[in-house]
Amino acid sequence: IRPLRERMKRMRPGSSAYNATRSRALRLLKQRKMYEKQRDKLMAQAFNMEQASFTTQTLRDTVITVDAMKEASKTIKAQFKDIDIGEVEDIHDDMADLMYDADEIQ
Repeated sequence: IRPLRERMKRMRPGSSAYNATRSRALRLLKQRKMYEKQRDKLMAQAFNMEQASFTTQTLRDTVITVDAMKEASKTIKAQFKDIDIGEVEDIHDDMADLMYDADEIQ
């Protein structure tokens, strides 16, 4: 387009060569705008596809996390069944007594 502008500056306005160059410049501008719109449309489509891919991957990761949490919950529940709370309290009390005795000795 720049060369066409330069050429038009040297021509006499209203001449057939000037009008032909002007119409060619306008056609090129329209073509450039069309290409820019197509580029922007493709960029938007690519962005949308990336967003969809990201969302899909996030959902897959969420499913894996939930499955892991379910498995951990089952394991913890099974382990709590094996623990006697009274026995834990007794051990805790014994440890507290031993720590008290150790403090008195020092």
